[in-house]
Amino acid sequence: MKKVTDFSERQLTQMVTLLSTKEKQKFLRQRSLKRRKMLVLARFLLKKLVAKTFTTKIKLAQLEILNAHGSTGKPAVYYQGHKLKLELSISYAYPLVAVAVSNHKLGIDLETPFADRVQISALLNYCFTKRELTHLHRQPMTKTYFWEKYWCLKECVGKLLGSGLSYDPKTIEVFIEGNTFFVVVKQNEAISRYLKVYVEQCATYCFWIVEAC
Repeated sequence: MKKVTDFSERQLTQMVTLLSTKEKQKFLRQRSLKRRKMLVLARFLLKKLVAKTFTTKIKLAQLEILNAHGSTGKPAVYYQGHKLKLELSISYAYPLVAVAVSNHKLGIDLETPFADRVQISALLNYCFTKRELTHLHRQPMTKTYFWEKYWCLKECVGKLLGSGLSYDPKTIEVFIEGNTFFVVVKQNEAISRYLKVYVEQCATYCFWIVEAC
């Protein structure tokens, strides 16, 4: 995990030169300057991690990070046009950028504290099933990251499965009690026993990694 603000404009500009033609096309489609900076930093960090998996030294410009469905979808890495058998995941929460690379399916999510009740209400109604909401309201309300941790877990599982939450977040149900969690996909397949979870929380962010065992 890195902060965009820890890098100078010169360093970020240098990272842009390492992007492929297709990567630059996605970079230029970003309307926000902040979004552009996060995107190029994420690609740079991922390429550095992927390069370490090679037994011989390679140039970062030889690697290409592309999405499964053009500008969206699960990211994949290519070396000289060939897709590598590595799993990638990216998450942004300005100025923070988090990336992960694994041989196993994984998903990561990075969130800053939700701003207000309006944001929380919209999130609950859009993303959570009645069964999840019943479970949520039975849990003791903690001061920090009560809602965010449920969202992070759901987001991570969506990324791990390759669908994200852009299709229908209610097809993934998550339940958390203390240090234990339970995940159900499409209301009939419990996959919790196949998952490993890492959580990091501090005053400014909540970070989750979910990886298939």
